[in-house]
Amino acid sequence: MLMKPDPRHYQIAVLAALLAYGLTRLDFEVGGAQAAAMLTTALLTQCLCTRGLPATPAFDPRSALISGLSLCLLLRTNSFELAVVAAVVTVASKFVIRIDGQHLFNPTNFGIVVMLLTGHAWVSPGQWGNVAFFALLMACLGGLVVTRAARSDITLSFLVFYMGLVF
Repeated sequence: MLMKPDPRHYQIAVLAALLAYGLTRLDFEVGGAQAAAMLTTALLTQCLCTRGLPATPAFDPRSALISGLSLCLLLRTNSFELAVVAAVVTVASKFVIRIDGQHLFNPTNFGIVVMLLTGHAWVSPGQWGNVAFFALLMACLGGLVVTRAARSDITLSFLVFYMGLVF
């Protein structure tokens, strides 16, 4: 019997490809050293939390990679140290803020909001440029991830309600 591949693998591949594209072609404001530090910190925090806190699952790097890559793509700051703190806050929030064994907030969104509250971080939507090809690529890769994760219902309902609000 064939096992269905974990959809997080697709998500990690897409996020890593987007980060590589952003760093090499779009000249992101985040440098390679800062991205590497954020990813390393996210993985290290995941490892420490799974080993140090009671009633936590075994170390699994996939969730921390997704959170770290998402931070690299979205969060901007001029402070290297604040970027590292963002990775700690993001991953640690999954273990600290829980209800019935599940984390309450999306970890990356939580980390970004906490960093925005410092006044020394921002989110830059203009970093992707205005090329139509890139928008099509994002839509296709995003569609691949949500269908593989069997979560396209959430995406489609968001789009329908958003279009309804716009119209």
